[in-house]
Amino acid sequence: GAASSGAAGSGAASGSATNSGTAGSGTAGSVSKQRRQPRDTLPLPEDAAVRVGERLLALDVREVWLRATVKQLRNPKGAPAGARAVRLRFDGWGAAWDEWATIDSGRLRAFKTREAAAPTKRALNEQAKAMKASMALEAA
Repeated sequence: GAASSGAAGSGAASGSATNSGTAGSGTAGSVSKQRRQPRDTLPLPEDAAVRVGERLLALDVREVWLRATVKQLRNPKGAPAGARAVRLRFDGWGAAWDEWATIDSGRLRAFKTREAAAPTKRALNEQAKAMKASMALEAA
């Protein structure tokens, strides 16, 4: 099975365990609405030159489109030159929820503008809360 971190995984397309928690929670009806192609994004071409630190919109294991940052690149054995898979860190989620996605999976979209790629205020607030809680646990 997939490791809970998703980072030290088997295949490039393997994801983490299901994301449970408060971020992006909703009913099944709201999740299906999220599956529509998001505004202000473009399909990511299969030959895209993706870089570490790049901002993308990615479909997570719950089939919800979330903003994410590319943290690592991987070129699976036998794949043509260039990174064919990316490790994603979703806004508002810690490293334990990172997922791998292949460039040609249909799970990745590029933002049309730099402004559209910026983290949302809500995601930044959730990330700050998670960091505070983590620091409090370490201090205890």
